[in-house]
This record gives sequence, C-alpha cells and structure tokens, in this order.
Amino acid sequence: MQSNLKTKPFASRVQIKFWIAFLATSTGALPCIATEPATQLVIAAVQMRSSKDLEQNIQRTNKFIERCANQGARIVVFPECSVTGYFPDLVIQISTSRLADAEQRIAAACKRHHVYAIVGSPWRENEKLFNSAIMISPEGRVIERYHKIQLAEDWPHPGDHLSVFKMDDVICTTMIFHDKRYPEIVRLPVLAGAQIVFYISHESGIKNEHKIGPYRADTSPGSGKRRVGGASKLARKRRHKRIAWAKSLYQSRWQHR
Repeated sequence: MQSNLKTKPFASRVQIKFWIAFLATSTGALPCIATEPATQLVIAAVQMRSSKDLEQNIQRTNKFIERCANQGARIVVFPECSVTGYFPDLVIQISTSRLADAEQRIAAACKRHHVYAIVGSPWRENEKLFNSAIMISPEGRVIERYHKIQLAEDWPHPGDHLSVFKMDDVICTTMIFHDKRYPEIVRLPVLAGAQIVFYISHESGIKNEHKIGPYRADTSPGSGKRRVGGASKLARKRRHKRIAWAKSLYQSRWQHR
C-alpha cells in the first residue's frame, strides 16, 4: 500500500510516501520505489512476526532494514516488541547486556544502509523494565527512546515523557499501542510542532475481536493537521495459538481508519 500526501510547509515543503512491507517470510517482492527528491520521506512499515529467538529476530530485523533501504525507504518502522517478540515470560528474563547488544547491532545496520529505524524493544534502566520504541538515526545513533506510558500489561513500568524528535528536519512523535486511547499523547507533541505520528503495536488476538472496535474509534492525529504511520505484527497462521490482527496503516488528516 502506498500513499502520497504533501504537508503544509513549516520550514520547507515535505512529501510523505508510505508503504507497508509484508515481510513475514523471506519471499515476496516489495514495491519498487523510484529515487525521490530530498524533499520526500519514504516510510516503510514492516509487519514482522517475531519469534522467541532473539538472535533470529535481530538478523531478520537487519535483513528487513537492508531490503527496505534498497527499495528506497528512508524510515523503517517495526512493531511493538519486535526485537524480542511480545512474550512477557521471556521479556522479563532478558538481561540489560543482551538488549544493549541487540540495539547496537540494529543501529549498525541503520548506519550501514543509511536509514532511520524505529524498533520496538523492552529496555532496562536501573531496576525498571520499559516497553519502548527506539529511534535510530542513519549515523547509527539512538536519537530518542520512548517508553510506553499507558499500559495494558503488567510487566513494564510506565514511561515518564512524551516523544518529540526530528527525522530529516521533520518533527515527529511516537506512541505504542494502548497509548492510542489517550489523545494528549498525540495532541501535546503536535502543539510542539510534530508533523508525523509513528504508531507501533502488537494488536489484540483475533479471538478477542471485541477489543478491536474501541481501537478503531480512538485517537485521531491530534489537531487534524498531522499524519499517522504505523506498524503492527502480521497475523499468525491458524495453527498457532495466538492469531492477531495486522493493522499497519497510513492515516492522513482526512482519514480515520
């Protein structure tokens, strides 16, 4: 899926191009994207089905960064907890050093392919464990680390700050899954100048379809002048216990879906 939409100028005119990369397997072609002027941002949302194998997840993440970069993406967005998989029993046992090593290797891939990435990962600070979105620059630096504030699970600590950061001089913000039900998490960054909202999630299981409705009717992009791009995991095949919605999206100021 690909969308083009020009934003209102704030320093210069920026065109945002968004496409969803269905990358659950190693097969399947990505859409061909021609080289674009520097005034455009090409955003790829990767619907990645993570496993319980951290090493495998890191390798696949780096492979997807390479593939998206080769197809012209400037920003590659992954789902909530994509680095470890959303497995609470496993997440709470992963050490600080293993999480840091995973982050460094993904950052190296961003530097190697000169792209931004937003990855979902648990993160430890002192005695606290967070459910985080990590923003990495094309230089391989972490430019922002946002911790999910509004929790629907009991394993992480809530975050303590809203997210405002720049990607190619475009002011952005991010939120994680349940945050979406709380408009201020978008509205306040928009008041600070955010033009793009990145939304990453690990959606409710398809057997809990009653939970999906409220998420389809919640936060719009704040003032109605911003765009939302999001990445969710791909639905699991029915032979697995957990089957979930793949709800990656592009939402303009005129759309809510």
